[in-house]
Amino acid sequence: MKSLKGRRRPIQAWEVPAKVLTSAWRRLVFPPPPMPVGSVGKRALIVASTEALRTALHRHEVFV
Repeated sequence: MKSLKGRRRPIQAWEVPAKVLTSAWRRLVFPPPPMPVGSVGKRALIVASTEALRTALHRHEVFV
């Protein structure tokens, strides 16, 4: 996520850590047509990543 911050060019699908996303978030991060193929919803990706971090903190899988 740090490398994507402040970036102007679009995020490519191969740059997204898909293992972190739930199936509900995958539908929002990788939107169906008419969006261009390979496009990524940047705002959805940020919220999904934040939620995954929060869940990992709650489960004591990640420590700050």
